Amino acid sequence: MLRDMETFQHITSYLGQAFEEQPVWREHALIRKMQRDGIEPIASLSLSNMLSLFKVHFLVRHGLYQLRAKWRSTQRADLIIGTIEIVSIPYPSATKSDGATNSEIRETDLLEHYYKDLSNYETMTEAEVELLLNGFWQRLQSPEDASEALKTLGLEEGASYQEIKSAFRKHAQQSHPDKGGDGDVFNSITKARDTLLAQAAKK
Repeated sequence: MLRDMETFQHITSYLGQAFEEQPVWREHALIRKMQRDGIEPIASLSLSNMLSLFKVHFLVRHGLYQLRAKWRSTQRADLIIGTIEIVSIPYPSATKSDGATNSEIRETDLLEHYYKDLSNYETMTEAEVELLLNGFWQRLQSPEDASEALKTLGLEEGASYQEIKSAFRKHAQQSHPDKGGDGDVFNSITKARDTLLAQAAKK
């Protein structure tokens, strides 16, 4: 089943339909929807087991990166794939424009490469998942990233969950590509929000 390309193509197609319904999704909402609709193997995997949860996460991310590549190749649309939230935007986007820094481009490329490589899905063990998650949270919680995220959203240290959400909405209204805004700026504030929300979730 793991090498059943029809299964992966079906997941990608399903995700495309989900973004036709609405342009913004959180990953956990997509997972719940796929489970309700019986999308396999996601519907059969338990979310209470760390390894199974990783596999569900990986399948969704794999599908998202495949969908983004498909949309970009046909210039249909683009996806901003954030840590928490995924946003469909018009093509062309500025995700990899000259305005993006080399480090941002490398980070995006590395994540895409990781989630497109199905061997990472098939060979992952529970111990490796734990190490991966620990490293993930440490990266998100680096003082430099948090400080930059606060500056991006115009917030002070110790900002509450609601303050983070409110600041993001304020900036998003001005920079969302659907409203004629700058895709680079929108991508930057989305990343800043995800970093701060992930930090808040660990406190």
